[in-house]
Amino acid sequence: MKNKKTSKTKKHRKNKIKKRQTKSKYSKKGGFTSEQLLIQAVETADIILLERSIVQGANVNTTRPDDDYTPLMIAAEKSN
Repeated sequence: MKNKKTSKTKKHRKNKIKKRQTKSKYSKKGGFTSEQLLIQAVETADIILLERSIVQGANVNTTRPDDDYTPLMIAAEKSN
């Protein structure tokens, strides 16, 4: 039984990595994704944009592709 469970988790991880690699820079509608807006808001200390991106459903645990920093880590780094 354990073998089936571990194989499912390995498949899940592989799928997650594929999704991360194929994720486009822009959303399908032609603008930025809510996660990109969230990171931009944190980098520029724009509270209104930050609130909008969270309301739109941005994943607050997303990471910046350059260095895998989360929005919280970016804010701490910039002392926001």
